Amino acid sequence: MMTSTLHVELGPSDEGTVLRLRGELDASTVPDLWRRIDELDATASTTVLDLADLEFVDSSGIGLLFRLQQRVADGGGMVVARGPSPQVRRLMEMTQLSRVIAVLD
Repeated sequence: MMTSTLHVELGPSDEGTVLRLRGELDASTVPDLWRRIDELDATASTTVLDLADLEFVDSSGIGLLFRLQQRVADGGGMVVARGPSPQVRRLMEMTQLSRVIAVLD
């Protein structure tokens, strides 16, 4: 069985904090991403998800993104997704994630 790979870069941006995701966000990579999310600056007004290089997301990944949005919103901030592939964008729309996370090209 092949294991999925997800590379996460966490850093500052003009808007707040940026999380760059590259690879696959699924049940096997969710725990790794959640550990990185624990490093987020709780005072950042905006968390930008750079999804341009995210190739795949499954239901556990979508669930994590909902939890991330709730965590950031509880701190008074917002989450913005940038550059998702057409497939990831469609999944965000189908699951209604795009109603709570702004999706930008």
